[in-house]
Amino acid sequence: MYKCIVIVLLFAILVNARPQGPPPLVDGVPSGFAEVLSSDVIQQLKDVNKNQGLSMKERKEAIDKIMDTVDPATRAKLPKPPGPPPSEEDSSD
Repeated sequence: MYKCIVIVLLFAILVNARPQGPPPLVDGVPSGFAEVLSSDVIQQLKDVNKNQGLSMKERKEAIDKIMDTVDPATRAKLPKPPGPPPSEEDSSD
C-alpha cells in the first residue's frame, strides 16, 4: 500500500516539475529565432523585450507588428511553441 502512495506522490512531483509557460528567451528572443530572422528584426525584438515601460499587452502588440513585417515563408521556418497547437477558438485577434 505504501509503495502505491509513494509512486503516486513521485509521479505528482515529476509532473509538476516540468517547465511551465513559454520557453525562456535567449538574449531577448525565443530560441531558434536568431538563426532564421534577419539581424534587423532580431534587434527590434530585443529592443521591445528590454523596454520595461511597456505593459504585456503593449509588448505583445509591438512584437506582432514586427513579426507582421517578416515574410510568411520565413515565419514558417521559425520553431513552433511547445504544447498543442492553438484551436481556432483561441485565435480571436
